[in-house]
Amino acid sequence: MARKRREKRNGSRRNGAVNLIKVGSAILSANIVTNAAFNLDAWTFAFAGTALSQEPKTGQGTNRISAWELITWGPGNPYQGAGLSQGRFEVVGENLKENGLGAVISLVALGIGEKVLMRATRPLRRQANRLLKMGGLERTVKV
Repeated sequence: MARKRREKRNGSRRNGAVNLIKVGSAILSANIVTNAAFNLDAWTFAFAGTALSQEPKTGQGTNRISAWELITWGPGNPYQGAGLSQGRFEVVGENLKENGLGAVISLVALGIGEKVLMRATRPLRRQANRLLKMGGLERTVKV
């Protein structure tokens, strides 16, 4: 008996919709990690010294490092809080020694909380996704 030829599928099988709960979880994870390593929240770490943040370019402390400081570390731009005697990775290492355990516990709790939230809100999310589908947004956003 001859085998049936399978038709080639066009496009991707993946849904391109953005899951809002996963986005929120990613933002919280970024805050936990940047707070543990750099003693700044994720927004301040990424955008310090720009029009998007009121904070100056530098972290303004001996253990606070912004992304700008992390990239431009050197003799021409010494870390203002720690001075020239301490490198950026030593400061990050000290921050992780102080805040690392709490960050790991927070990340584990966040993962557990996300799973509990996803299960507890399944009926509500299903209804919200149906409404989004009726509005023509099912391929853009999902809850």
